[in-house]
Amino acid sequence: MGDAILRPLDIAGLADGAAQAGNPYRPTAACDTAVRAVHGVCSEPGCERPAWKSDLDHVVEFNHEDPAAGGATCPCNLNSKCRLHHLYKTFADGWIDDQIIDANGVIWSEVTTPTGYTVRSRARNMWLLPEVGSVPCRHGEPVAPGVVDDADQPSRSRSRTKAKHAYRMQIRSRRRYVTACEATARAADLDSAAPPPF
Repeated sequence: MGDAILRPLDIAGLADGAAQAGNPYRPTAACDTAVRAVHGVCSEPGCERPAWKSDLDHVVEFNHEDPAAGGATCPCNLNSKCRLHHLYKTFADGWIDDQIIDANGVIWSEVTTPTGYTVRSRARNMWLLPEVGSVPCRHGEPVAPGVVDDADQPSRSRSRTKAKHAYRMQIRSRRRYVTACEATARAADLDSAAPPPF
């Protein structure tokens, strides 16, 4: 027991670097701990597999060819998924997930099934580390697709993986746009000069 080292979790330091310097795909120990602690369990609604026994997943897929082009290793783009749900997201057609951080810094996971049902759930332990949702991100828009240099590629349509990633990014962008439009419309209704409906 004397070999254990207790270190405070530096949440503010996540803004300066959530990915390991030598491997931008891998989160730092602080980022890994914060994401697992905030989610507590698999981020798929209804799954109770502990986050500490789950994989960390890049919600927007990490671009191994050009890491700066998308899929940042950041608390805003990482969540815990049990191995089964991680495999569903990676290999099964029609499963789309998204992670949204609202204006209050609350982290929400959204999953759409192949049949079109969308379920949204809040990160279980936001009370434990509420500041994780407020960490400023230093990367670009998480749904911005990367530019791929196809000059050296064979003349064929994009690979299945690239097509799947582009489709998921398009769906996420559309959902975020619709959500923003609905919020703007609600705000405009509240600001109208009409008398209250009651």
